[in-house]
Formats: sequence, C-alpha cells, structure tokens
Amino acid sequence: MSEVSIVKCNEYNQEDVDLAIEKVIANLGGINNFIKENSKVLLKVNLLFGRHPDKMVNTHPSVIEGVIKLLKKHKCHVFIGDSPALGSCRGASKYAGYLNLEKKLDCKIINFNNSVKIKNPSKNSIFKNLEVASEIYDYDYIINLPKVKTHGQMGLTLGVKNMFGCITGTKKLQWHLKAGINKDYFAKMLVEVYENIKPVLTITDGITGMEGNGPQWGSPKKLGVILASTDAVASDLVVAHLVNYNQEKLFTLRAARDKGIGTNRIDDIKFFGENLSSLDIVDFKKVPLASLEFKIPSFIFGSLKDIFATKPSIDYNKCITCKLCMEICPAKAITMKNNKIFMNHRNCIRCFCCQELCPEGAISVKENWLSNFMP
Repeated sequence: MSEVSIVKCNEYNQEDVDLAIEKVIANLGGINNFIKENSKVLLKVNLLFGRHPDKMVNTHPSVIEGVIKLLKKHKCHVFIGDSPALGSCRGASKYAGYLNLEKKLDCKIINFNNSVKIKNPSKNSIFKNLEVASEIYDYDYIINLPKVKTHGQMGLTLGVKNMFGCITGTKKLQWHLKAGINKDYFAKMLVEVYENIKPVLTITDGITGMEGNGPQWGSPKKLGVILASTDAVASDLVVAHLVNYNQEKLFTLRAARDKGIGTNRIDDIKFFGENLSSLDIVDFKKVPLASLEFKIPSFIFGSLKDIFATKPSIDYNKCITCKLCMEICPAKAITMKNNKIFMNHRNCIRCFCCQELCPEGAISVKENWLSNFMP
C-alpha cells in the first residue's frame, strides 16, 4: 500500500511553506527515512521555461527553498537540476527565481548536458534502452519536485511526467517523433523513465497550479496543498482526483496501471496529514484531449485527422513569427506561407511541443467537434 502525505498551504509565504514541507515529510516518518546524512541530493525541479514565479510555469522557488532547508538540517549537499525546453537550467533559473538560492542556501544549479544510454530492465518494457542525462548519476538521491499543471499532450504534468526532464534537450523531440500520434506509447515511455530513475521522494507543488492552456500559458489556479510520497503514480492519482480529472483520461496513470507500476486505486492509498475527503475538489479548466486517434483504424485516420482530431491552433494576433515552433517541431509539420506560420495538420503528430513552447502563447489546443460525444 502506497503512502501519500498531504498538507494544506494556501500561499507562497516562505515561513508557511517551510512549515508545510517539514510537516509533509514528517508525516512519512521524517527525512531520515529516505536520505542519509551528508548525502549529495539532486532536486529535479519542473523548469520548463525562464518565467517569473507569479506565472506558475515552474516549481515555485519557495517550495524548493523549503526542501533545501530541510535537507541542510540533515547536512546534505543540495543541487538543483533540469533540462528546460530551451536554453540551460542556469539560464532559465535567472528568471524563475532560483539563482538567489545558490548564495542564500549554499546549493548549486546544474545543467543536464550529456546523455547516456541505459538498459531498461523493466518487466514487459517496450523500450530496450533509454537515453537520459548522465549527470543524474552523480548524486546519491533524487527528489522529484513537480508542479500541478495542465498539459496539451498528456492532460496533466505531474510527478511521473516531470522525470521526462531527465532527458536532455533535443533528445526529447526525438522521443516525441518516435511516439508519433500514439499518446499511450509516449506515456509508457514516461512511466519507464520514471521507473528506471525512481526518485526517492516526489514532493508536489500544488499550492497554486495552472489550468487551461498549460503547461506555460494557462491561468493560475489555487489548490492550497503540498503532497509527498515515495510513489509518484499514487500522488499523481490523488492530484487527478483533487482537480476532478478522470484518471482514465490521464495517459501516464493508464500506462502505469497497464505496466503494474505504482498504486492506481485511491482505496489502496494510505493517507497522512489531510484526508482526501477533507479537501475541496477543484474544477480545473482542462486542455482538450478527445480525439479520433484511438477510435478508428490508422489507414482511415490519416485522411480524417485534419478535419476531426484535436490539434494546435494559431492566434495570429499574438504570433510574432519568431519561427521557434518551426525549429522545435519534431515532425517538421510547420512551415512559412505568405509570411505566416502554417501548420500541416495531416503531418502533425499531436505532441503539442509548439503549444508548450511558444514564447508568446499564440498556440492553443483546439477541440474537435466530436469531443463532447466521446468518453
């Protein structure tokens, strides 16, 4: 039975956050249960982009600070790392509010620069090898610090999905291209990455999440909680419940269940701190996910995809023609026509990298007209 600790925390007031972090870990027996003194600990944050903390794009710096303080009491050497969509972890940290933590708390921000191929020992694995940042093996422990956000491809980006950041830069685009339109296939890769890296703890920043056009351009949505667990699948399941999200539509939970990884039933979770029944269920504005991709044969789907399937849509009033979407599109489905960005939806693999990374928020996920009639 997996254990999930939940503590209420309504604001990013540092004193309140510090107290909540200590409490959420104490509920699980204390940091001594998971990490030895004098260890090197990597905090795998969610650092998608160099955006101000008020935008709720990344793990909030006050949550990271609270975790660092707890580890410092345990005499640990602490490092912050991720592989942002663009640029380096250090570069993005300047805008995300992480740089001042180095001097203030004697920790270090690291970049994920190098890849190493590892054999995948997972049972029933669909990938014989995985390619991850070699830097993650320089540390004794990894603590996973995801942010609660909507996500155009996977529905929500939480603990399991956050470990995708352990794959460096352009390697992420290669995985998107390999998965193609099959979201279940991509989700299984995410689960296998998580299973192989297996952070010792997942501490989820759910004080204020992001709804709508996530994971970068959505709107802040208060949840007022911090969660902790050794099982990211279980904590992701709890978050899905809190934001009123059908777990059958969360691809990573489906993939984890199919592979027998983690806990996939609320009744099989032992709660500490707040009980799930004492928390308000929040309606998140979700990213449209319904599609014909899994409903009709592939030889028919190709000709109908542009008409019916969920797809990225450009707001030309916001688009500044920076061409970043063209550069990062794994399928090369985006071109220029008449000095405007043009999307070839028949070639689009629905990874929504363009929507995720557009620096102007000019791309959103457009719902197909059949979505309301599909389970």
